[in-house]
Amino acid sequence: MEVVDGDTLRVRSGREVRTVRLIGIDAPERSHPSKPEEYLADEAAGRLESLCDGKTVRMEDDREDTDRHGRLLRYVFLSSPDGRLVNLEMVRQGYARAYRRFPFSRQAEFQEAEEEARRKGNGVWREGGMAERRWMAERRASGVDATPRPAGRSVPAGIVPWEEAHGHVGREVVVEGTLVRTRRAKGILYLNFHPDWNKYLTVVIRGKDLQRFPKDAERFYKGKTVRVRGKIAMYKGRPEMVIRNTEAITIVR
Repeated sequence: MEVVDGDTLRVRSGREVRTVRLIGIDAPERSHPSKPEEYLADEAAGRLESLCDGKTVRMEDDREDTDRHGRLLRYVFLSSPDGRLVNLEMVRQGYARAYRRFPFSRQAEFQEAEEEARRKGNGVWREGGMAERRWMAERRASGVDATPRPAGRSVPAGIVPWEEAHGHVGREVVVEGTLVRTRRAKGILYLNFHPDWNKYLTVVIRGKDLQRFPKDAERFYKGKTVRVRGKIAMYKGRPEMVIRNTEAITIVR
């Protein structure tokens, strides 16, 4: 067995070695071709290795057999008498977040484990997330950018790039970026500057305020570069900005 990162393994079954993506979790990236290393990436991989190395495991599938990269999608259980579900342990110990982009059968259980890890300040949730933000600030100060930024992009003085919103919690700022994802759920509209909405800034328009915005706002704003004014707050470990009217959001292009 070989650990790739905190949510991916290579497992030998007979003569065949297959890459296995653990269902329902999102661990910090350490070797992604288009993303920089993320906070606690090595620690997450090390924890997964300590859980599984040299052990026989049992694997179960869920709704899909493989992902678009051909990796097996599996729940990984340690063999008896241990029997723990490795995917869940990684979330409970704070070395991975519960995956929210696609549904899976144990989603409620994993989200509950994430809430427990957040309350206890485990792993990525240390000091209420402040440890991660300090790590990112130190990386930027040393010339290593810890967050993805489109090549060649700059913003005017006084405007905050969306990927730096986490450094302005509690302040009213203007952020700029291109909205790559929009989603409506339970009457609330979410606007995102990054596909990984669970980690980066989300602009929130609540149901009672949607009537003040353009009809079919999901389509209207998607793909547009915008400037948004509002107060940055933390919600479930990620930054968000709630806006109430169109005066708070301006289309740049």
